[in-house]
Amino acid sequence: MIYVLEFSNGEFYVGKAQNVVRRFAQHKHGRTNHDEAWKDIEKLWFMPVSKNKDFTQIESDEICRFRAFGKRLRNRALNLGHSQPSSLDAVIPVEDQQSWVLGNGPYNLHGAREGLLDFDKKPSKFFRQIPHECRDLVLSDLAFALTKLLPDAVELEGRYWTISDCPGTGGGRWVTLNTGYLEFMYFPKTIPWLYGEPLSRLAYINTPAGTLLDVRFSEGAWADSSDIFDVPEEVEQFSVVRRTSYSSTDADAVLFCVGNLENCAAYLRTS
Repeated sequence: MIYVLEFSNGEFYVGKAQNVVRRFAQHKHGRTNHDEAWKDIEKLWFMPVSKNKDFTQIESDEICRFRAFGKRLRNRALNLGHSQPSSLDAVIPVEDQQSWVLGNGPYNLHGAREGLLDFDKKPSKFFRQIPHECRDLVLSDLAFALTKLLPDAVELEGRYWTISDCPGTGGGRWVTLNTGYLEFMYFPKTIPWLYGEPLSRLAYINTPAGTLLDVRFSEGAWADSSDIFDVPEEVEQFSVVRRTSYSSTDADAVLFCVGNLENCAAYLRTS
């Protein structure tokens, strides 16, 4: 069965069990994978699932559904940012973990000054690997996103957003602008799934599901779609919206030509 617990503080927990009554008792007495007994359970719902169904997938779908509706969960799986204890707490204090995540922890900077002397002499992966003809276009899109789309970008750098150059995610990106656990904008090296034809010089920007598409759109659905082979790489104006599903959330992904984010954003605002 799939079951849901509701707590007095408004949080929820989604789980699966063969015997829900026994599992409920375990939660109450702290005999599951959480350290302390949950004394604040107020409600229990459960849903029978036939044996030929994938329990794990159904549980994952329910967790994602609760997150999509903004519900706070006590689950640790598929719930990045949870506040539940972990086995790492016994080794590294929670305060230190938070400091490392936020980038403001006590670091040993011995030798850092000497390293900084040669810092500007070594080109980054961005300048070593990205095609020369794309560099200025990518940088212009990043500058527009940081100045016009992200709030208080200067103050929130490192805490709210980061930039990765040439990560190996999804077959390789030139650059990724990350906000929390989601790729807010990324520039894939190629997009091989478009009719089997690899394309480059295209980029994605992710918006919350329902921002641009009706919430009933399913994963992979396109809006305002075009036969993209009628609009080759040299095209000046091009944008398509696609419903994309991540393990943590769904998103309305806008596919646009590199260097054209500002025009694309203006088009979307008036659509």
